[in-house]
Amino acid sequence: MVDIKPLFPEPTINTARFWRHKTVGLLGGSFNPVHEGHLHISNRALRKLPIDCLWWNFTPKNPFKKDIKTPPIDERIAQARTIVDNPRIIFSRIEKELNIYRTHQLGAALHHYFPQTNFIWVGGIDLVDGFHRWENWQEIPSYFPIVFFQRPPFKGSIKRSILRVNKTLHHEFKLPHLPSDYKKSHIYWDLHGKTCIASSSALREAQQR
Repeated sequence: MVDIKPLFPEPTINTARFWRHKTVGLLGGSFNPVHEGHLHISNRALRKLPIDCLWWNFTPKNPFKKDIKTPPIDERIAQARTIVDNPRIIFSRIEKELNIYRTHQLGAALHHYFPQTNFIWVGGIDLVDGFHRWENWQEIPSYFPIVFFQRPPFKGSIKRSILRVNKTLHHEFKLPHLPSDYKKSHIYWDLHGKTCIASSSALREAQQR
């Protein structure tokens, strides 16, 4: 069991003052269960982005996985503690606290409750194909810069994705070094380096066999 002590307190509305003037990466999901893919993209983000830490935002429910039983957040976090060995990864129940589960809702909430914190939203490139199916997806880039890291499987074309053809978004294929260089309505693509094929879906299927 790993269970290391994080470097920062859990983010809540009451701890918002602590997060002033910090730059925070955001990785959201069900984390059901946590796997090496989550760790791979997290460590890559912590290594390549100018962030103080990375919040793992445990969503209360996933609207795209209605047929999958999702354990309570506390249970998922307990499982994550046995795997995560980086003290800059911070487990967050902020979506549960605010009674939200959509990314655009999270953006609006963070803008309201954490106005002096800089956020960079982090995702795997495997999310790109379905991003336009997310509720109010056009709002999401207006709340924070987005960074997509290489992650299999990705069978689509980045050039033809709805994010690339959207003329309101700017695209960069080199990650800036300074937090101030990350802009809202910008998408940053990190398409190089090693990847990890682990997925929660595959782990759940293996557990059911």
